[in-house]
Amino acid sequence: MKHTHRTTDGIAPADAAPDVEGVPAADSAWLRRIGSVSTGRADFGIYRPLLRALIADPTWEVCCFAGGTHWSASFGRTADEFADLAGLRVLRVDHLVAGDGPAEVAETAGRAVAEFGRAFAEHPIDLLFVLGDRPEMLAAALAATIHAIPLAHLH
Repeated sequence: MKHTHRTTDGIAPADAAPDVEGVPAADSAWLRRIGSVSTGRADFGIYRPLLRALIADPTWEVCCFAGGTHWSASFGRTADEFADLAGLRVLRVDHLVAGDGPAEVAETAGRAVAEFGRAFAEHPIDLLFVLGDRPEMLAAALAATIHAIPLAHLH
């Protein structure tokens, strides 16, 4: 690890941000576009305060990659709840397979990797929030990792 700022004696000051190869220094403007993944009402409720705070700051361009049950009428089409957050760009990610058996959950997760990967390619972001431990969230995190998107895992 090398430091971005050094004093004349070659020692980095205590407040200097480390610069890891390929990762911009903390004082750079690399972080502008922030995304989150939501796959159902439960995680969206937890995200809501965070998303409100991010949207309120004009520094950030904020979007939510919404998949899972959000778009399903049989689950109440909870995507309509995104309208509460003016300024949030909602990006639809279809990957849900009907059924909750192991084969259907595995197929949903496989589709989620592919569909979140496509969405990340079409809508580049600098940081992605993921929440919880559901298979679809793991799939989104895997797709983000493949795209070299830094992750922030909550909860």
